[in-house]
Amino acid sequence: MIKNVLLLMLVFTGSLMLGQEGPPPGGPGGSPPGAPMGMRTRVIMGPGGMPLMAWWTEPRIVQEVGISQPQVQQIQAIFDQAQPQLKQQAEALRTQEQQLRSLLDAYQPDTGAVNTLIDQIAQGRAGLEKTTARMQFAIRALLTQDQWSKLQDEAKAMQQRMRERMQRRRGPEGPPPPQPEPPQF
Repeated sequence: MIKNVLLLMLVFTGSLMLGQEGPPPGGPGGSPPGAPMGMRTRVIMGPGGMPLMAWWTEPRIVQEVGISQPQVQQIQAIFDQAQPQLKQQAEALRTQEQQLRSLLDAYQPDTGAVNTLIDQIAQGRAGLEKTTARMQFAIRALLTQDQWSKLQDEAKAMQQRMRERMQRRRGPEGPPPPQPEPPQF
């Protein structure tokens, strides 16, 4: 169960720094209809242009979980403090991955350079994960046991909604069968 909520928090926090902030939903000002003044839902474009949400800015989640305004502000401060390091680590990782692609595109790749870069990429990913985890743990420490439990319930409900959306997109028969690859000569 903790793994599911950490995964949700990673999606809502860890992946946020990998993209650019996009236009907020709900019209001008980004506040959804019926949202209290000052509450803005931030939509951030994540990897592949997938919109992600800073859950602590979503009025429905804040209300259902029972997050107070001071808690929202503290969570935002933790996120804002971690953001520069997370962006720097994500950008360094992207650069290294591009370098690796360039090395691998060569007719005769330098295996020593490739292996060194793979090690650096693995270290970069580990650093990014650790920074994300530290941020998540700091946010988690602000929540009461009841809030944590409600957030876990919200994570389960969100996962279920995502599964249902994916099922609707696939249709009743599921995804199309894989096509055999043509022989390569």
